Amino acid sequence: MTGLVGGKIGFKVSLPAAWNGRFVMGGAGGFVNVDANQALQFFGERILTDG
Repeated sequence: MTGLVGGKIGFKVSLPAAWNGRFVMGGAGGFVNVDANQALQFFGERILTDG
């Protein structure tokens, strides 16, 4: 899922099909306009990530 908050802040949520109910949040302090989220390393472990 992707979207905008207030028309300026973008977000992306990656939800694994076999999600185990855990969540890891990562980001780059608002200064990155590419998908540079280190939390994605947990995606294969069925943990919900965002960036």
